[in-house]
Amino acid sequence: MMINRKERRWMAVSCSHGHLINKSAAEEVLKFRDEYKPHTTIHLGDYTDLSALMGKAVRSGEGGDIMEDLSYGIEFLRNLRPTTVFHGNHEERIFRLLDESNSELVRFAAGECLNKINSLIKQLKADTVPYLGMSNPDSYRNLGGTLFTHGYAFGMMAARDHVESTGRPIVMGHIHKIAQQPGRLPGAPTGYAIGCLCDIPSMAYARNRRETASWDHAYAFGSWSDNYCTVNIQRIKQWQPAKYKQMK
Repeated sequence: MMINRKERRWMAVSCSHGHLINKSAAEEVLKFRDEYKPHTTIHLGDYTDLSALMGKAVRSGEGGDIMEDLSYGIEFLRNLRPTTVFHGNHEERIFRLLDESNSELVRFAAGECLNKINSLIKQLKADTVPYLGMSNPDSYRNLGGTLFTHGYAFGMMAARDHVESTGRPIVMGHIHKIAQQPGRLPGAPTGYAIGCLCDIPSMAYARNRRETASWDHAYAFGSWSDNYCTVNIQRIKQWQPAKYKQMK
């Protein structure tokens, strides 16, 4: 048996959503990181929620406390110590608001969020991956031939759709559920969706979506070298709703 001296360990998480993080799931992830000691640690994006900056939430306060949201997101990144940080569609809100918002207050808040995020990433000396679109190569990073990305497609076959868009195996977050889907391509490269770390009942803006019932807490890990990458998905604990109350 040949031993590959260049083999490296990796782990990845996604969608912790700032103040909406599930604390017990986060604790298990951090414990695993300390025990596994990965060479490459990845947060695939949506480490903040930032609903407070969107639409009617700016006026009503429905999105929660923006500083609490940002503080939780930054604290988890600091504890995770990622070597690569992806911006997800929730972080992309910052850049969109800086360019498009008509509110000076919202632009100021978005700018302060970006400054704090950039300061932490500089401290971590992490690579940052922007949220640029499914067809843009700069939205991905490569480990041993497998591509990592936050994710852009929705729907039941989102992981497969990313594989077919790139022709490569994919590890992604974004859709909050666990999935393993081969692409309809020669060799059937596989797309992996690695679940989420958010507190699922707290995601109020998604409560009426049936897909929410398939969300699950998980993380991914494996090994990689120049020419291969293994992928394992670890479910933390299958999420189930509370017991249904008995009618009197």
